Amino acid sequence: MNKTLLELRRSEVRLLVLSDIHGAEEKIPMLKNEASAAQAVIVAGDLTHFGAVEDVRRILDALRSFELPLYAVAGNCDSPEIERFLAEEGVALGREARYLERFAVYGVSGALPGPVDTPYETTEEGLEELLQSIDTPPDRPLILVVHQPPYKTVGDRVMRFKHVGSRAVRRWIERHQPRLVVSGHIHESFGTETLGPSRLLNPGAFRDGRYAVVDVDPESGEVGVELKKI
Repeated sequence: MNKTLLELRRSEVRLLVLSDIHGAEEKIPMLKNEASAAQAVIVAGDLTHFGAVEDVRRILDALRSFELPLYAVAGNCDSPEIERFLAEEGVALGREARYLERFAVYGVSGALPGPVDTPYETTEEGLEELLQSIDTPPDRPLILVVHQPPYKTVGDRVMRFKHVGSRAVRRWIERHQPRLVVSGHIHESFGTETLGPSRLLNPGAFRDGRYAVVDVDPESGEVGVELKKI
């Protein structure tokens, strides 16, 4: 069962969800009030705009000012070096589970090739291999954070009609049925929908002031999403 965003229940976890920051660290302090009611921050990639480790460090410092658990993947406009830095800083999501309350949280960095070369690209085969290596626990609800959205969903449309998402990501979602899937990458395709029992979310580009607040209930399976703009 899905719901609109309601008053937080005792069993629910509230997430502040961002993607595609693209170096816009000056906007992060504007989320202070939202962060005060959240239990964690999730970033679905593109912290920088073809930036370096020093740029990510500033973004992380701004996000850490909220004093919340922080989880992130790297986007295609970041780099594998940035992903390694996120791991060194203890915030990277990957094929090994990170635990948030009862949720097992996984992440996939990078994106499929597009019309412009970017620092962190992968293939459908690469995504398939990484996703298949995830060993999901049978007794925990799942959250997946992936920069590349799943194919033929609300979050993967360019020019409002062409679907450019990953088939491998979609297959993994259909097979494992995570409670929540957060993606980014396609700035204009922000929105939310369901794929089977899974709630899909592209919060939009934080560079443009877009973000989301999400309530997830590990017991009932309910997910509430509110898309917002600064």
